[in-house]
Amino acid sequence: TVKWFEKTFDLQSFQVVRIISRSPTLLGLRTTENMNRKVKLLMMLGIDKYRVAGMVLNAPSLLGLAMSNLQAKVRWLKEDLGMDDGQLRSALCRSPTLLGLSLAGNLQPTVAVLEELGLSKPEIAKVTSRARFLSSSIDENLQPKLGWLVARGMTKSEVA
Repeated sequence: TVKWFEKTFDLQSFQVVRIISRSPTLLGLRTTENMNRKVKLLMMLGIDKYRVAGMVLNAPSLLGLAMSNLQAKVRWLKEDLGMDDGQLRSALCRSPTLLGLSLAGNLQPTVAVLEELGLSKPEIAKVTSRARFLSSSIDENLQPKLGWLVARGMTKSEVA
């Protein structure tokens, strides 16, 4: 597995140590073929190997996710949220942990809150490609900020 990281991403040993220390379960994966399929999925989205390496350095657990889980998140971001290829690439490179979030427990409820603010799905897709909104906590981040702005006289449509 260590050699696979070095070879696949042209990483130095200290970078591989960082990945493994942040997600030691990667050492327990049966084959590197499993990780290769995930890297190929990301590259098929137009993300080059150096950006994929950056994603893995920032969120190594990404490679431990089930392939069906990754595919479902990509499909949801594209089909349900309406992200175009560029927005999807940008969102994933900025926030690779997005792929590890629960659809029902995080992504869909966050989109619902943003829609309540008056944002359309295309607007949410655009904002998400530039910032980490979908990985923000509704209760600890989005709602308090909204409440603060509304308490100071802004309407929900102005906040959106």
